[in-house]
Amino acid sequence: MFSTSRNPNNPWPPDMVIRVENTSDELLQLLWLRERYELPTSREDPPPLRRSTGTAALEHTVAVDREQFAAVWPALWEAQLVHQATPRDRAISRFLNEQLGEDERALLLAELIGPTWRDQFPEAILTPEYSEWLHQIIAEVRRERSDRERTALEALVPAWRSGLTTIIVVPCKGDATRSIGDHALLVTDETRNDPARYERALQAFAAG
Repeated sequence: MFSTSRNPNNPWPPDMVIRVENTSDELLQLLWLRERYELPTSREDPPPLRRSTGTAALEHTVAVDREQFAAVWPALWEAQLVHQATPRDRAISRFLNEQLGEDERALLLAELIGPTWRDQFPEAILTPEYSEWLHQIIAEVRRERSDRERTALEALVPAWRSGLTTIIVVPCKGDATRSIGDHALLVTDETRNDPARYERALQAFAAG
């Protein structure tokens, strides 16, 4: 998100660019899988999803080692958060190069996706209910107002000056506000949709 206006009275700094990541498939998959397979959570983990993962039909039930998944889920989540907080502009431009070989393209794709549960678990654990749930989440995102950052501009500008470039939004209940590295902020969509809570989250980032 950035300003396209050259009006000197525009309060949005002309060089401020903020990326809002609210449809990351890898993060959404991890959150959905956590609840679909009823993995235990800790205080450091994000709160439960706002929208139910749905009731899996018998034919869509896939055996998974819950103990193993529970053991690795927190590390996968943290690694993917760090990945989402890291700019990948160069990798994207390289991936679009038509002269890339198949092996190079595969390596770049892995770099773009980042750490994934697929390295340790079968693809089949992501049952068809996930697509239905994802469709609902994306529909909600499209219906949301797009001026959240402009409304919170008074708090956003100091946060940006403190290094903020990326806001990661997850569809979870309650609050999960925390800084991810030096340049990213994690919030729930409930926090981002509440002006007072969103302002406090941005102020906390600026305060370090």
